[in-house]
Amino acid sequence: MHPPSRAFSSRGIIATVAVIGLVLLGGVGIVYFSLPAEQPNIQPTQISISPPVPRTFTVVALNVSGHESFSHVAKLKGSYSYSMIFNNTIPPLSPTTVTLNWTGPDGTAQTQTFSIDPGSFHNVTVPMRVDQTISGQFSVSGSYGNEIGFSLVARTCPGNLSFSFTLVNSGGVSGHATVQLLVEGQPLWTNRYFVPQGGQIPGSGSVTLRNCNAHDTNLVVASQEKG
Repeated sequence: MHPPSRAFSSRGIIATVAVIGLVLLGGVGIVYFSLPAEQPNIQPTQISISPPVPRTFTVVALNVSGHESFSHVAKLKGSYSYSMIFNNTIPPLSPTTVTLNWTGPDGTAQTQTFSIDPGSFHNVTVPMRVDQTISGQFSVSGSYGNEIGFSLVARTCPGNLSFSFTLVNSGGVSGHATVQLLVEGQPLWTNRYFVPQGGQIPGSGSVTLRNCNAHDTNLVVASQEKG
């Protein structure tokens, strides 16, 4: 009788290992094991982006009989659009014709003639910037007393877009993160932050836009590394 064999059979214990490399040296197999390196995992949270808010100012507002001249220099910072607004709302109402001669900020002289129905408005809008000038004169005919309401309205845009956020590192080690604010997919602001493992860091910034139009904005972590 031979004692029972203690050799492992196919029904014995199966050991599973992740083998990264195997090098054969003199018939001896050397197995190398590699564990994943700890990395930071830094993500932006609590993102708040405040777009620039346009402001509207009425520069001139008056009732005109017959004809009128005007001239205005833009003085506030930021981008502008100026609207010359003609309103045919002075009773008794009747169709009105306006002939407008004006010079824009680029120095180009223009002449426009248009009719305005009773109770209606007609706008002529011009983009401008600080220290630029708009000037001109107009005549009115057709309405009772050749009267019309005229106003020059400035719509300004300070252009300041501000934002804030909090970086949170849920990874296994501390690290640095490069944060970018994207406007229309292009980075307009970049900064680098150190975020400890398990910690969080507040951040904020601002950029200047050329106008107050709606923009596609996004705040992202462009890259990160441990350290």
